[in-house]
Amino acid sequence: MLRKLRNLIKIARITLSSKDDGKYSIQQINYMGKTTPCLVVFPYGMHANLPLDCLGTILSCNADEGNLHMFPHLSEERIKGLKPGEVIFFHPKTKSYNHYKNNGDIDVFAKGDYILNCNNYNITAKQNINLNAGQDINAEASNFNITAKLNVNGDTKFTGSVSANDFPIDETHNHGGPETAPDGPVTDTGTVNP
Repeated sequence: MLRKLRNLIKIARITLSSKDDGKYSIQQINYMGKTTPCLVVFPYGMHANLPLDCLGTILSCNADEGNLHMFPHLSEERIKGLKPGEVIFFHPKTKSYNHYKNNGDIDVFAKGDYILNCNNYNITAKQNINLNAGQDINAEASNFNITAKLNVNGDTKFTGSVSANDFPIDETHNHGGPETAPDGPVTDTGTVNP
């Protein structure tokens, strides 16, 4: 009985990269000098294509070595320094991560681009929303609606029509005056500068 239990649980290593295009997550492993395909198991809603030399614990279902299931782990490549109770999801190679901290913060780091595709993206902040870009911030939409007091600190450039209360004030805007207004430069009181 003890010998059977020992044969149920082993440590294995991934020995062949996979295209990950099959119906099941099957990857080649090596354990105790044996090389064989194995079903790699992840928690519901999670998946990975394991790299070469990744270690994992394998179970022989019904003590059948032809029915192996591997539970991978990467303790050597983990992001270290978490406090007790903290959780992190990360990419072992790039170290991009989502870090769930004990104070309620979620720290997100992407070594490359951060790409989001969805129908609607809603952000609600009880305090401030801060954007800091090393270069430009570009927004493209049918309309850009702002319901707030707009403060601009810096130069402002418009390409297109500018309206205030539905009245265009760009190229058609001028300052009118009485027909008797004098020609030439005038002072603040309306008299002609000599």
